[in-house]
Amino acid sequence: MNSRRAPRYISHSQRWGASAGGEWRQRNLEQWRGQGKPQVREVEEVRPGQQGKENVPKGICQSMCPARELQERESQNRLHRFEILAGTARDRRPRGDALRAVKEYSRPAAGKDATNPTELRPPAVLLKTVCYLIDDIAASPRLHPWTEENLSWLLDCYASETGPHPNQEEFETLGLLYNLGSTRAIQHVIELPERLRSTPAITLALSINQAFLERNPVRLLRFAKKLNFLQSCALHRHLVTCRRDLLLIYSHGYSSRNCRFPLDRLSQLLALDASLTAQLCQVYGVEVNQDNHVVFSKAAFTEPEQGKLHCTLYHNIVAEKQKDLTIGNIIHGCA
Repeated sequence: MNSRRAPRYISHSQRWGASAGGEWRQRNLEQWRGQGKPQVREVEEVRPGQQGKENVPKGICQSMCPARELQERESQNRLHRFEILAGTARDRRPRGDALRAVKEYSRPAAGKDATNPTELRPPAVLLKTVCYLIDDIAASPRLHPWTEENLSWLLDCYASETGPHPNQEEFETLGLLYNLGSTRAIQHVIELPERLRSTPAITLALSINQAFLERNPVRLLRFAKKLNFLQSCALHRHLVTCRRDLLLIYSHGYSSRNCRFPLDRLSQLLALDASLTAQLCQVYGVEVNQDNHVVFSKAAFTEPEQGKLHCTLYHNIVAEKQKDLTIGNIIHGCA
């Protein structure tokens, strides 16, 4: 019986003299991998550098406020009084001073490009801006009214934001000393956590505040000698009232024809030198005789006329701690 053999099929690769399908796929896969590796490596090596150069913006604005923003704020009457050009403050639309205007903080809207080089300031201009704000604005004697507002804002931030706040003790102390006698300031300190309220600086400030409320100027000035420079600056605006109260109390307590109080001792109590103490006594009608003794009299005590008492003469308690430091140095952290 004849049996027919099944036809043998020849693969496409065998028909054309190629290797078997598995070998062909393996060889081509290796070739593809061999060709792909250098290319992938080259892309990986080049991409980080290119990406960094493309994504890092470079500012070219050489002024503290970009010209476009300054024009926009001029047209919208959004200039700060420190940015207005001299002589135009009373105009319907004051003009901006390009040398004093500072760029406002604004959060870019979604999808808006915030990397326009003409609106970005390079590091040197940013440093110039910070130095201007510290040396020419914060150190200006005309800007005391906003000190209390900014201190209050900062203390509110401490209360609403989670810590830690490494400088909170310092600024809580400054806030209380600056606002001696204020019910709101005292209430704020009382509500502080015990660990913060019991720190040495705040404890000293509370003692000074208590002496102020009790009208005990001798005790207040004695505690004031323990303050550092910035704390003394915060307290300084209350010293005129404190020294006035001391002279008034002593004018009643030592009011006698035969009573003489040593000028040197009074100078120590007032934290002033002898010559300034004598001048202060003269302003309030308190007699200082030729033997450098003070003759107190409740009938002779008078309030000074408006503008006659120059506070700038009585800075001893602060000046002794300032030494050679300027206000700018202290804000820069050189104290």
